[in-house]
Amino acid sequence: HFLGEQPYARLPSYLSQFDVCLIPFRLTPIIESTDPVKFYEYLSAGKPVVSVPMRELARHPALFYPARTGEEVVAQVEKALAENSPQRAAERVAWARGQTWQNRFQELHSAIDDLHGMASLIIVSYNSLDNIRACLESLLRETHGPRFEVIVVDNGSTREVVRYLEGVAKREPRVRVILNEANLGFARANNLGLAAISEASQVIVLLNNDTVVTRGWLTRLMYWLRDPQVGLVGPVTAPRGAFNQAAVPVSYRDLGEMATAAEAYTRAHRGQAFDIPMLAMYCLAMRRDTYRVLGPLDERFGVGMFEDDDYSLRARRAGYRVICAEDVFIHHAGRSSFSKLEEADYQKIFEENRRYFEAKWNTTWTPPAGREGGQPDAVSASGHPGQRVP
Repeated sequence: HFLGEQPYARLPSYLSQFDVCLIPFRLTPIIESTDPVKFYEYLSAGKPVVSVPMRELARHPALFYPARTGEEVVAQVEKALAENSPQRAAERVAWARGQTWQNRFQELHSAIDDLHGMASLIIVSYNSLDNIRACLESLLRETHGPRFEVIVVDNGSTREVVRYLEGVAKREPRVRVILNEANLGFARANNLGLAAISEASQVIVLLNNDTVVTRGWLTRLMYWLRDPQVGLVGPVTAPRGAFNQAAVPVSYRDLGEMATAAEAYTRAHRGQAFDIPMLAMYCLAMRRDTYRVLGPLDERFGVGMFEDDDYSLRARRAGYRVICAEDVFIHHAGRSSFSKLEEADYQKIFEENRRYFEAKWNTTWTPPAGREGGQPDAVSASGHPGQRVP
């Protein structure tokens, strides 16, 4: 009997009367690449299934009877009828109940997470409520890649900042806050965050609180870290955000324009990166295995300056490349905390840390070159006020 096309709502009543369901496809390359929806529909009714051995069904050998020829179909139908029982039917229904589109999405989502791994983002916070708010809002809005956690280490900020951070952590399970009663310095605060990362984390990012990230920033940084020779990678930023080769000729008047300018620049420089002598820690990404080799930041640099010079040199001495990715752009406001220092105090810290850096490595520090090969102002890129949050 050929019944013709039937309304979809009527199909379950027909299916309920089936003894055995068939999937008698011809095994062509296209069919071999499909996952037959009717397999799930058949099982949702508790029915035994006889099917050609499609690749997708091979993952579920207990749920169907494979047959390649007409003779095998007859034999397998008879076997399915003989073995059928209410218990077998209930087992098929229970399995099918777990095959919803929502479950399939979760399965794919977990697979993507496993592929990319988890990232831990560490931010040192010190006052500057507007900056940390803009930073965290951009992170939670623009980071769509792998699983990530945000660990904010606050260095004795005002009560207003602490209340804000506690509120964010309460609303957002991916955000954790470590509160210090005093300013422990940039290196010490980062080390506290590094010690608190989750066991599942495979990538670590140190991020300043005066940054605003852009769409796709984390997945692109993680892409560059797939190369085992790359130890440290960071983004480019606007000229006011860096005093070395990471500064690129991008102009915008506000953060609304920044997103458009950043997208245009990174699209034009897709897949481009270059080795850089010093990677400033306004944004620095590394694999967890790299961190195990390099270890924590040197806390003898105190409130800040020269940690990034030190860490970049440690990475190169360990045989890693230190690169700047031209296809990742992050806004860096700059001068978030050091602007609060008197010039004499700032210069004193700069000179003390420079001397310590030179003595530690038995070298003479030289200011980094910019894009055009010229020298920036008489401070190091690490000593640039905006590239450090004590």
